Amino acid sequence: MSVIVLLGDINVDLALEISTYPPEGGEAIATAQRMFLGGSATNTAVALSRSGHRCRLIGRVGDDGWGKQALRDLRGEGIDTTWIGRDSAEPTQINVVTVGSTGERTMFAYRGANAQLSPAAIDAAAFDAAELFHLSGYAFLQSPQSEAACNWPGRRPQHSDHPRYSGRHRFEACIARTDHPAEA
Repeated sequence: MSVIVLLGDINVDLALEISTYPPEGGEAIATAQRMFLGGSATNTAVALSRSGHRCRLIGRVGDDGWGKQALRDLRGEGIDTTWIGRDSAEPTQINVVTVGSTGERTMFAYRGANAQLSPAAIDAAAFDAAELFHLSGYAFLQSPQSEAACNWPGRRPQHSDHPRYSGRHRFEACIARTDHPAEA
């Protein structure tokens, strides 16, 4: 199977099922709660690892209990955590996800350590022998993580004739493409 590098968020999600959403300042009693590993790059890495691929996740967690649990869970899924940094100043991202009676979700998040991933923290060795690279759109939300997403090792320089994308995640900042000898 393929060696796949993924760059993006590592979260701990707390999902609360609620029957009705309260007005601001109100309360709702949850009918169920679940806590699990989350983040789009993390979820993708878990699915790919379960499918037999070798995954290397690049990201950042807090130097806290949630970060330690996330790293244990990722390793338990067979994901290489070598390139996940630990942040002593910012906590691991926690998402509180409310799920209403229709199944619609509302998310509240503090990005914490995820947003602090810098270009200097990305080791080019993470890309050795990698066949694919998955770059999560959420990595474009805040600096310095957005700069890391645009300046990962092996990225080809942008050319003026490439299409540009605009939208919520600032894809116009860079267009990611791996540099493989077969394409040269």
